[in-house]
Amino acid sequence: MKVRTQNQTTVEPAARSRAQLIERKFKRRLLLGIGFLVCISGLAFGEGQEPRVHPSRVLAKPRPGVRTAGAELKAVHHGLGAKVRREHPEIGGLQVIDLPENVSLEQAVQHYQRSGLFEYVEPDYQVQISAMPNDPACVNGLLWGMQKINAPSAWDIRTSAEDVVVAVIDTGIRYTHEDLAANMWRNPGETGLDANGNDKATNGIDDDGDGYVDDVYGINAITGTGNPDDDFFHGTHCAGTIGGAGNNGVGVAGVAWRVKLMACKFLNNGGSGFISDAITCIDYARKKGARIMSNSWAGGGYSQALVDAIAAARSEGIIFVAAAGNSSGDNDINPTYPASYDLDNIVSVAATDDYDGLAYFSCFGQTSVDLGAPGVGIYSCLNSGDNAYGYESGTSMATPHVAGAFALLTAQFPTKSYAELIRRMFDTVDPISALSGQCVTGGRLNLSKALELSPPTGLTPGSPYPDGSVIVHSDPVTLSWKASDGADRYQVVVFYWDAAVGNWVYDTLVTTTESSFSYSPSVNKTHYAWTVQAGNSSRWSDWANWAFFYGDFPCTCALSPASAVLPAAGGTGSVGVHALSGCDWSAQAKAHWITITSTGIGNGNGNVTYSVAANLSKRIRNGTVTIGDQTFIVTQKGK
Repeated sequence: MKVRTQNQTTVEPAARSRAQLIERKFKRRLLLGIGFLVCISGLAFGEGQEPRVHPSRVLAKPRPGVRTAGAELKAVHHGLGAKVRREHPEIGGLQVIDLPENVSLEQAVQHYQRSGLFEYVEPDYQVQISAMPNDPACVNGLLWGMQKINAPSAWDIRTSAEDVVVAVIDTGIRYTHEDLAANMWRNPGETGLDANGNDKATNGIDDDGDGYVDDVYGINAITGTGNPDDDFFHGTHCAGTIGGAGNNGVGVAGVAWRVKLMACKFLNNGGSGFISDAITCIDYARKKGARIMSNSWAGGGYSQALVDAIAAARSEGIIFVAAAGNSSGDNDINPTYPASYDLDNIVSVAATDDYDGLAYFSCFGQTSVDLGAPGVGIYSCLNSGDNAYGYESGTSMATPHVAGAFALLTAQFPTKSYAELIRRMFDTVDPISALSGQCVTGGRLNLSKALELSPPTGLTPGSPYPDGSVIVHSDPVTLSWKASDGADRYQVVVFYWDAAVGNWVYDTLVTTTESSFSYSPSVNKTHYAWTVQAGNSSRWSDWANWAFFYGDFPCTCALSPASAVLPAAGGTGSVGVHALSGCDWSAQAKAHWITITSTGIGNGNGNVTYSVAANLSKRIRNGTVTIGDQTFIVTQKGK
């Protein structure tokens, strides 16, 4: 697999310094004022594995100088109908607040935050132990490779790929093993009862007409039978790393705790085999619905037939994971097949040790080997018994770590192509010095990063501009971003800069299924900061980098009411003015009998009062008052 990375472009120094001027001015206070972002990020998230919270309780810390017993703070609680359960004076007066039944957590967070009296407000989260399985090898720390690829954190995201078929093209699998039996693929054409009421799995008939009798778990391409039992150890060991049943209280846990393992045997009891039989296995797995093929074998010369078989798998969107080889050679110079074939569905895997070094035996190649994975002293299942386990080393042991990771990725992002899944894995490796210049990615598999949702990118407005901000004149403003892999919802949060208090003020939090949001600004002539995160039914991504814009909007006013009718005797009236904060306006009477009795000038929302002299004529008269860019009509009846 040959993928070249692109150099990142950078902003020119002059432009960057101007942008940093804006950032230095606002970013520190922005970060101080938005600590509650993480806290509210799950409030609109109503399904899946979102963080659990107490439904009617929040934690709130008053700002320095705000007295917890003061009237101001009590009024805020009273306005929501909330009660303080307890306080922690030693933690800055932190309050535990009980909410009434009719107030949602999101409403409460916004209510308290907008009061300006609190340093932060957050839900009362429920916590639990992380998703570590109870399998003895995990508990005892024998599976060091799972730790290295950050599997424990990944298992908090996903443990199951139960609908993904991984073909283990190897020496077969001991399919009765206590840690593998539950995860073995079962051929739907050879399960159930036949027309005579006999079990298809043992009736001695090729029920599905694929050329193999009773091929329930896969095939033995050497003998042409449907019994792929492992008579060596190798395939069983690889299968345990890919999909040893997790959290079942015995043995090991594979990368995927639940998965479908298809046994395709073409290597004999000495660990060798022929390309022709390998092709038979590849073709069988392709036809039977495998999504991933794990290939911990190498050797032989260049075979166009094998290339064609792998290319046929590629046409079905199948990822072909292959061991880089154990001759400690440079595959760029001396290729190791099948890992070195130039097909973009092949992922070539080098072996690393528990110190993140390149294993002494592992092949490498700056352009021909893709990434590293643990491959030294790997503990997994063995074929000598249904409860047998042991240690093995090799790129053969590194390969199933990657194959299992692709199974989870396929389950997590089911609509993504093989190329997108491969790209995601490559983009999320942990760079390590031992692999720098030794493989395409220069890094080792990080399963957790690969499964994480990526924050949205391409935020507009707010993409790099020389002055660090985009000046926006239209109201409403369209905030948009690039959709993220695996996301079906987004949360957008917006702040604005309040120059009067010298701080950022939270304005709005919105959840949407679209990759854009129409935002109506609250204040004119100020900076806005906004960001977005991606989500799906299992989790939220990190927040994207902040984007900024400066609102310079037309100062339009809306009047309520737009007109009034007064009696002939005269009288008084008022009109409400609705405008963005920061929008200045003035009121002027255009008739001699109308007098503005208020100050006649305002900013943002306001009110204009006026009086009308008595109308001594018998005729109805009309006059106007201009308020900002609007006209208010006054009609007065005659006597």
